[in-house]
Amino acid sequence: MSSRRLRLFYVDRAVFADAWRIFNMYAESRLSFTNATSIALMRRHGIDYIVSFDRHFDCIVPRIS
Repeated sequence: MSSRRLRLFYVDRAVFADAWRIFNMYAESRLSFTNATSIALMRRHGIDYIVSFDRHFDCIVPRIS
């Protein structure tokens, strides 16, 4: 289910491992594992910005709120 405006990404073992590393790296920031997974997917697919109201992304990836 992808289109020109929407792309779905799946979490495989490599993304999960990257997310776990990011989660542990930012443990003091109280970054959730879900947010760490979003960051891992962004990095893997060359996505530069995230659209979110969640401030836990600040200082990790550029956020559009």
